[in-house]
Amino acid sequence: MAQIANNSIVKVDGGYLTILAPTDTITVNHNLGVVPNFAAIWVDGTDYDIIPFGSCVECVYQHNQYTSTGTYNNIDNYKYMYQYKHATSGSLLSNMYSLVSSKLPSSSTFNFSRGTNDWAALDTNGNPLRYRWVVGYIPIDE
Repeated sequence: MAQIANNSIVKVDGGYLTILAPTDTITVNHNLGVVPNFAAIWVDGTDYDIIPFGSCVECVYQHNQYTSTGTYNNIDNYKYMYQYKHATSGSLLSNMYSLVSSKLPSSSTFNFSRGTNDWAALDTNGNPLRYRWVVGYIPIDE
């Protein structure tokens, strides 16, 4: 069973952001200095009624091959679960997806992709949506 490596340093960075226009990817700059092995982004607040239909609401990423070597660049090992509002019913739905090679994280950036639903810039009242994001690295021994 995997466990946190002895004498290891867990690294975490995060913040808030708004976007200028609907997009399929939100790129954040982080200060970890290593490639993150987990990340999350979500619409700040709990009022999902103001999220436009067809928009992504949140994504949680996890690298599923933890090693102490920090070799996290295999896209087959980056999976994420995302929730979105259905385009016609507005129901919250979820799905799993893998990162594409052009969106792999680096030691300074993370790309939050959205599956097939865009990240919305504005809520249904025309106000900017605020997103909360976090990325991190947990050294794991196999």
